[in-house]
Order: sequence, then C-alpha cells, then structure tokens
Amino acid sequence: MMNVFQAPWLLLIVSFVVLIAVYIFRQSFPDKRKWWQLFIPIVCIGIALGADYFVKTDHEKITSLMNTAANSVAQKDIKAIEGVFADDYSDRFHRSKEAILATCKRVMQRRSYEDIKITNLVIAHNGNNADIDVLARVMLDEQIAEIGAPFMYVKLKMTLTKRVDKSWGISKTNHVEINNNPVSW
Repeated sequence: MMNVFQAPWLLLIVSFVVLIAVYIFRQSFPDKRKWWQLFIPIVCIGIALGADYFVKTDHEKITSLMNTAANSVAQKDIKAIEGVFADDYSDRFHRSKEAILATCKRVMQRRSYEDIKITNLVIAHNGNNADIDVLARVMLDEQIAEIGAPFMYVKLKMTLTKRVDKSWGISKTNHVEINNNPVSW
C-alpha cells in the first residue's frame, strides 16, 4: 500500500478527482455555486504537499542518514560520522562505536578516495530495526586511479536500529562485494 506521507501522489490524485467532482457539481447545479467550492481541491493539494514535507517516515529518515554518512565520509568530517553510528555498534572487527570511529579516522587520513555516491539503496525495516543493502560508487584519488580504474563499487549490508529520539543509527556493517567480487574480511 502506498504511504501518503512518503509520496504525495495519492493525495494529489485525490485532489484532481475532487476538482473534477467540484466542477461537475458546479455545472450540474448552477444555483448552488459558491466561490469557496473552488478552494476545496486547493486545500487537498496543500494537505498533500504539507503531509509530504512535514511528516518524515522511517524510510525517509534512513535514506537521509545514509546520504549523511556518504557525504560525511566524502568530506572527511569525523564529527558528522559520530552521529551516524549507534551507541551499541559492533561488527566482526569492531566491537564498539569507538573502534569503528578510530578506523574511520585512519582511513580518512589517507588520501585514497575523492567522493562517495550511493547508487542503490534497498531498505527493509520492521519496527525498530532495519536491514539495508547499499551500493556505493567510490571515486578514487588521482594517484590511485592512474594505476587502475578511477572508481570502484562497494556493496554493503547494514543493520540499523531506531534510537530513543526516533532517529536511526548504524549498528552493524558488513562488506559484501567490491567491484562485483565477493569479499569476506
């Protein structure tokens, strides 16, 4: 079922149907025409756009979190990355949030990449947990790009948890593929 808060299209279609109904009503009953009847579809359009703008769904929050993470890594902004990870972060190599942040700092100090763009994001969330598959294109530094390709594709599986303040945080990360080659670290 379509989530009206995630995309305004359903409510915009309803607004168009209401516009047609108001038009037919005004044409069928000319003696009952009122000027305010034309504002009914406009109010429906306002509700549709307002609901889309002001109400943020979990899907939109997760997408925003992933874009923030990619932009923070690309800009080498460690402060912004701290907010991306959940306090209870752990994976096979990093037992805590502090350990993953230390790894992020080490990687960012090296000049190995220029930019990161998320090309595909598949989100499956249920309640307070979400599993996502991320495919990101990493533009490599010019010196590294001279050796091989100017970019590489990295596929990750991540687990996210909802925090007390209803925001999301990355609680587990697993590298799956690099340039369509399976990896297991």
